Amino acid sequence: MQMLGQYGKITTRVWEIYHSDDKNTFSQGITGFKEWAIEKMPKGNGVDAVLKLCNKAPEFVKAYDPP
Repeated sequence: MQMLGQYGKITTRVWEIYHSDDKNTFSQGITGFKEWAIEKMPKGNGVDAVLKLCNKAPEFVKAYDPP
């Protein structure tokens, strides 16, 4: 049940991070999100999913490179 209370915060943070204006802002957002998840979220599948997403950041950040 604790996870349900975090869902809105998680979706908002992910939305804001993935709409960052540049690579640096994106990376800083991911770092802060990961730290927040470790500190504030209950242990379990939810935090594991957030950390898995954050660990994919090196692949996602490539979207900010020029073609």
